[in-house]
Amino acid sequence: MKKKKSPLRKTEEELIVAFEQIAYEINMFQYCGNLLQSPERPECSEHAILMESFLIHARNLNGFFCGLERVNNEGKLEKIEQGVPENDVIVEEFFVSGAPWKKLAEELLPKELRDKINYQLAHISYERTISRADTWDYESIQECLQRILDKFISTVSLVKSHPELLELLDEPPGSSYFYS
Repeated sequence: MKKKKSPLRKTEEELIVAFEQIAYEINMFQYCGNLLQSPERPECSEHAILMESFLIHARNLNGFFCGLERVNNEGKLEKIEQGVPENDVIVEEFFVSGAPWKKLAEELLPKELRDKINYQLAHISYERTISRADTWDYESIQECLQRILDKFISTVSLVKSHPELLELLDEPPGSSYFYS
């Protein structure tokens, strides 16, 4: 698999398509997070499905915002030496020829939480835990990522030149998204 170690210059059309995917992730993340924090949240299987969906979208957004860096054990940003898959959309690609993007480690999910989400979702391992009690702090995860989401939306020049993209953030989750 080819890896990229620096942001690739993308066309405006490619970035618009990528933004549509980001909008989908944002909508699903917010929708699931809000439902999980609601007093009328679903029980049993529906709760598990909602929880996993929330964590997947949190993981996807965090990966997008991390881009070519990750939060290390000391809570600092460090470069990913091996790069990321060339086809992955990363935040830096939206800022290659414009306003600089400056992220802070505290704006991203801490390594311990990122690792826990990864183990829970993508690995059958001895580090994965199954519990009858819901111990996830949905509100903290949502607040953490919402800050960097707001910063991205208010900073990215693509949205300034295409304000209609903001309408994607108001669409109900899943209303017009289908994988093909």
